[in-house]
Amino acid sequence: MSIEQNRFGEQFSEQESRQQRWNELTVEIDQIKDRLGKGIDEGIKEAVIGLRALDVNVTQSCEGHNDHGTGGPYIDVESDLNTVHEKVLEPMYGNLDDKETQQKFDDLVEEINYNNLRERKKLIELLDEFYTGRETPYEIRLSVSPMARSWSRLENQGVGLQTIEEDAEKKNLRLKMFKAEMDDFKEFLKNKFFQT
Repeated sequence: MSIEQNRFGEQFSEQESRQQRWNELTVEIDQIKDRLGKGIDEGIKEAVIGLRALDVNVTQSCEGHNDHGTGGPYIDVESDLNTVHEKVLEPMYGNLDDKETQQKFDDLVEEINYNNLRERKKLIELLDEFYTGRETPYEIRLSVSPMARSWSRLENQGVGLQTIEEDAEKKNLRLKMFKAEMDDFKEFLKNKFFQT
């Protein structure tokens, strides 16, 4: 077991250091509120913490509901640089007929796409490891959906089927299976973080 020191010179094990990091992320995530003042859904919170602990930047999430949203749990991933870039892009929209502004705009969009694809790559690598040797029905498997400007949404492959499902019992069962798969992924992330 490796022994490290914190900034106060106190010794702690690598495991204690990881637990401290997990606890810090939990406090950070607990403080996040949306524009309605609601925090991150309890059913998805640990998956968000796990991704953040493994250096994947999460921007939005939902534990999954049948009465609103996508009909399944999801986690949105994009580069933490995008907020800065979007603020720079916004004033350019009215002046895109100027060649210099258009070039700056195009360069920024390219950089945003690049950064978002780097985040997607991390997510895909985690999913690849998670699904190695794991048998899961196709519609239940987690997958990465490409979104605008190359940001990514982690969600169950068959989540779109929820919108056409007329049988409430089947819809509820599918949502339950979707959530169970996200819970298994959450456990995988947590184990990976603490064992790394």
